[in-house]
Amino acid sequence: MALRGRCASRCRGGALGLFAILPLSLWIAACGDASGPKRQVIMILLDAARADRFSSYGYSRETTPNMDRIAREGVVFENHFAQATDTRDSLPTLLFSRYFTLPIFPHSRNVPLTAPKVLFLRPDDETISLPRALSRAGLHTVAISTHPWLRQTTRFAREFDELHELPYSLGVRGYPSAAQAIDFTLEWYEANRQRNFFLYLHLMDTHYPHAFGPEAQAFFGDGIPPVEGFDAKGVPRDWRERALDETERRYLDALYDGSLRYTDRELGRLFEAVDASATGKETLLVITSDHGERLAEDPGRFGHGGRDWFETVARIPLILRFGGTLEPGRVRGLTEGVDVHPTLVALLGVELPRDRTVDGKNLVPVIRGEEPGKEFVFKSGAIRGKRYKAIFHRRDSMLLRDATPPRNPKMGALYDLETDPEERQNLWTARPEIGDDLLVRYREAMRLYFDRFEASVSHDQPESAFAVSAQNFRFRPGNTIPQSAQPDCQSGPADPGWLRSNHYSGYFLQARPGAPPIDVRFRIPNGTYRLTAATLGNGNLHVEGTERSLESGAWEIDRYLKAKPQPAGYVTVEGKSFAVRLEPKPGECFLVRYFGFEPVVKGEEIRAIDRAREERLRTLGYIE
Repeated sequence: MALRGRCASRCRGGALGLFAILPLSLWIAACGDASGPKRQVIMILLDAARADRFSSYGYSRETTPNMDRIAREGVVFENHFAQATDTRDSLPTLLFSRYFTLPIFPHSRNVPLTAPKVLFLRPDDETISLPRALSRAGLHTVAISTHPWLRQTTRFAREFDELHELPYSLGVRGYPSAAQAIDFTLEWYEANRQRNFFLYLHLMDTHYPHAFGPEAQAFFGDGIPPVEGFDAKGVPRDWRERALDETERRYLDALYDGSLRYTDRELGRLFEAVDASATGKETLLVITSDHGERLAEDPGRFGHGGRDWFETVARIPLILRFGGTLEPGRVRGLTEGVDVHPTLVALLGVELPRDRTVDGKNLVPVIRGEEPGKEFVFKSGAIRGKRYKAIFHRRDSMLLRDATPPRNPKMGALYDLETDPEERQNLWTARPEIGDDLLVRYREAMRLYFDRFEASVSHDQPESAFAVSAQNFRFRPGNTIPQSAQPDCQSGPADPGWLRSNHYSGYFLQARPGAPPIDVRFRIPNGTYRLTAATLGNGNLHVEGTERSLESGAWEIDRYLKAKPQPAGYVTVEGKSFAVRLEPKPGECFLVRYFGFEPVVKGEEIRAIDRAREERLRTLGYIE
């Protein structure tokens, strides 16, 4: 009965009723025999950690002594690559082993911004995430995260049996430190060390912001830090315009390397606790990242995200230690994030359901020397071989259609990694035959995966709130909206129109004084929603023949352009399209950042929102 109670506590929804009628032998098979060998996995993801800054990957500084020990006792993948340049897109490719998949958390911490296209897509029928596959095999799956966007309301949370959101449970603004995360993890580990489990630990200390702590000070050495050239987060103030001087280079390297060394020190406490346990050496330890970081090696290259899949942001660590199963060694062939899921499943002896598939490759034969690494690795819109890399400046909907896209100088970038490891010389025009060959190989490898992704359509009304930003607003034919780098409230006789801008805090649609009304539309699933609008300035909304006045007060511009979310009533969407007319108050500026939609449960009468729902909307940032 004790075994049954432990197992039942982690079985999902309707599965509990099924397990209740199974014989004890099948209960044990499904949920793990408490008396048998333990199957325990700890996956550590270091956000924005680039492989070439690990001393176990050949870096000149000793940044990772504790992880180096794990590397010496395990397998190091020397040429491992992320499928994207940001967490939102890379993490799902890792967990689902899918080259193309839906984001698992929104664009914003508080407001779940999404693209309209995503609202009509769903995971394909063959998808199964790594934590869900391991949960079905009897491992309790838990995520401990310091990332503030990995919330209970996201798709990420639904894949795990248990999620701990440390920024909120610890009451920390920003990112909890590695010390706080390891303290929490050690408590969890001590309480659960007798279970079969898969623990995912997401640490943010290798991600900006970086502080000039003791580790960074030690790496920087003597001298005065050039803090005047950096903001409070450690970002160079003019990285777009110029190269760093010698002192600034030394300071930025010390910031990043110090954060990595600090994280490694804290991880050492976790490794000691695991190794001190009776079966610690048989615990499968995984150390990896979701993407790297550009560190202003060249002007204009800093941070992560975007299309450019440079080595500094693409090449990430992957270290596996599995005592008694994997012999220590190093894999020099190409591997990628989608390979982690099938490799861990194979190492644990877990069989996927017959109707589920993965896109990645089981790397166990590669580790054993029975097979080589891959000839190519991929990102959406990019391919890398052993020598050449191509980054295509076209959408996959164009790249992977039947007709070959016409070649032109702006279509892509090509780099020879052998002669130009810093990726400074674009050979797209000089070596067209290589770029064309890589495009053909990309199309051959990725078309079926993309077609499967595009075909997984859903027309159901979403269960959770979402928002659509001005980036995705569409207008009547003939309405050309110019782009502006900086929203402002200035207008001359010749420009009393609308502008669309990508400001520091997001996309905006802005009317200057005298601008006429404008019709905005975009696609969302049919249904009834409670509507909110994030605006700045004063104006009216016309939705379905009704007028709603929005008053955000006087125009105030600062770095963050704090558009105020305001309730705008209910709207019923038909024809899979939301349409609204925006009308600024005469002679005034008006700015719209996004429209938010809170789905109304089917069959629910439209009535005043109760206190619990109001609190949820406030948490999402829709109301104040």
